[in-house]
Amino acid sequence: MWLQYDLISDEEARAGLLEAFTRAGFTVVSDEPLAAEVTKPGVGPVSWRIAPLDVADDVAVQGDVHLDLPVVEVQSDDPVCSDRFATKRFHG
Repeated sequence: MWLQYDLISDEEARAGLLEAFTRAGFTVVSDEPLAAEVTKPGVGPVSWRIAPLDVADDVAVQGDVHLDLPVVEVQSDDPVCSDRFATKRFHG
């Protein structure tokens, strides 16, 4: 999954991601300035790479985040579960 971070630095994006995942019960496996991995029993590993853009500080989009989420089995036979563009599960 690709995300953008706007109006904050890459350090702030990193700190925000780490805080959000640790508050959700994830444990930090590795933490580098532009990449990290966390894990949670029953969920699995989640990792991300931060890619700052070479833009002025007043530009809204300051960088990208590539978020690598675990793949899980389909939880229902509902047709929406086969739609790759439908939001799946995002809960703690």
